Amino acid sequence: MKKTYLISLIAVFILILSSYSIFAQSSDKILLTENIKVSFVSQEPDPAEPGTFVDVRFKFENIGLETSDEITIELLPEFPFSLLPGKSAVTKLGTLHARQLGEDGVIVKYKLIVDKDAVEGINDLKLRYRIGNNVWIEPDEYEIQVQTHDAILSIDSIKISPERVKPGDKASLSVSINNLADSLLKDIRIKLNLDNSPLAAFGSSNRKTIKDISSGKEIEVKFDIISEPDAESDLYTIPIGIEYSDELGKAYNITGSFGIVVGSEPELYPVIDSTEIYNSEKTGDITVKFVNMGLTDIKFLNVNLKSSDKYKIISADEVYIGNIDSDDYETAEFKLFVKKTKEENIILPITYEYRDANNIEYKKQISLKLPLYSTAEAKKLGIVEGNGKVGIFLVIIIVVVGLYIYRRWKKGKKLISFGFRKKSR
Repeated sequence: MKKTYLISLIAVFILILSSYSIFAQSSDKILLTENIKVSFVSQEPDPAEPGTFVDVRFKFENIGLETSDEITIELLPEFPFSLLPGKSAVTKLGTLHARQLGEDGVIVKYKLIVDKDAVEGINDLKLRYRIGNNVWIEPDEYEIQVQTHDAILSIDSIKISPERVKPGDKASLSVSINNLADSLLKDIRIKLNLDNSPLAAFGSSNRKTIKDISSGKEIEVKFDIISEPDAESDLYTIPIGIEYSDELGKAYNITGSFGIVVGSEPELYPVIDSTEIYNSEKTGDITVKFVNMGLTDIKFLNVNLKSSDKYKIISADEVYIGNIDSDDYETAEFKLFVKKTKEENIILPITYEYRDANNIEYKKQISLKLPLYSTAEAKKLGIVEGNGKVGIFLVIIIVVVGLYIYRRWKKGKKLISFGFRKKSR
């Protein structure tokens, strides 16, 4: 009976030891060999950033019932981790007392360099240790998290063709995006907010999606837009938003804005509207009409008539007109004395300056021809009328002279018929 009881007691003791050994070896990142437990405590910062430093800490505990021999630890860093220059990878831990657990465990710290070209995500770190002069023991690799401080996606440029969008016309818009992060960026979604503008996406949506962009790469995203036919000329601010995520699934978003100029170049045409001068050596007024035939209004119109040896400017040589609406006109008047000349026309060199609705400045020059005629040509063309009083006076003289001759002739005829002759002297 006593023998049976002793065998049963030994069996239970063996079972307890086996269970304890299995429990001690069941945890991830924990290895129990010769009663020493190694666990990864922390990394700081978490995640580590490429091109910076990271502190890693390990805890050594003795879960056994006896004091261990001296423990030697060696860190085995591989890319992207490395030790600081001059620092040893080997640490002498000393002995661990029996059941030296928890807060009594020994913390071992290493400061590592994280390479600037480190790949975002999980990077493995190895170490090994030995007890006394026994063989080296290498636990499973420990995971160190690496991530850039900010996965930066940059909007390098936004180009619009044409640079100025005419009302009712289409334009192409290109957005250049550059991945400045050291890792892949994915699920890139670009949105143009056109709500508060006279613009709309044409042929596609105002949203675009890009699957991914590799580190250091640049892509171009194109949108087709169209302006409303009755859009007012102006500079419109367009908000743009981009959402994306890194390889670890962290979401980012950036916002910004850019301007689109809606409008067209003014079509302003000056012409001589009327003149009081048709001959040389005459003084009169000349009216120049400025017609705005374009789609945009103009403002601050100023007109200057240049001097010439062909004429003398009697009035001011500069006239300020101001604003001219689309499909409208205004005039400028100048008083001139045209000097004696045999030329059929004289040239009026005019310089005019103005701004469009978007405040873009324009300065143009034009040479207007003022035709000159002889008096006879002017009368023939009906440009000028003859002198009516002189004409009537001439007619009267002709009539009087004619009557006088007629009466003299008739009187002489009567004298002959009565037998009288004029006595010769």
